[in-house]
Amino acid sequence: YPLCALAVSDERPVSTQSTWGKKTLRTFELVNIGLTDAMLMNLLRVLDQCPVIEKLNFETNQLTEKSIVPLSKFMGRNKSITELRLSNQLKSVSTTACREMVNVLRNNKKILRFSMDFREKIFQEKVDRVLMVNWNEVRKKRMANKPKKKIDVQALYKQTNRSKIEGIFNICNSRAMGKITNAR
Repeated sequence: YPLCALAVSDERPVSTQSTWGKKTLRTFELVNIGLTDAMLMNLLRVLDQCPVIEKLNFETNQLTEKSIVPLSKFMGRNKSITELRLSNQLKSVSTTACREMVNVLRNNKKILRFSMDFREKIFQEKVDRVLMVNWNEVRKKRMANKPKKKIDVQALYKQTNRSKIEGIFNICNSRAMGKITNAR
């Protein structure tokens, strides 16, 4: 834990010129290291101090209901995590813990990637729906920010309309119609 505590400390380490003092931990991966429930419980207290963390990966460890339920409560409080990976734990996670995690994720608007070995297929389906809705919101925001091509309707109207009378559209006098009628 000393490395984690240093990474999120408010004080700058004396020997380095890093940005650790600015709470910039974004990705945290502890994969296949034998992480236990007690370790994760302590780690969650440290992660509470990381307001910008985006990705957590605890795959292939020894996590059970004892730490998954507090992790789900942490996810309910956290507003920055977009990815959480919990697959391939040594022991299967209880249905209660799975239900708790799914209920928390259903109210989470930020999560975009999630993996966990569920006992029941319905839990995976609910998570998939949440992820699909969240990705759709990301897509909508991206499309809203994308510059749109403006069509100048008045200019287009003036180019195609050859009528001399204001407000009347005469397609027979347009260039396109003229080409069609002259071809006959």
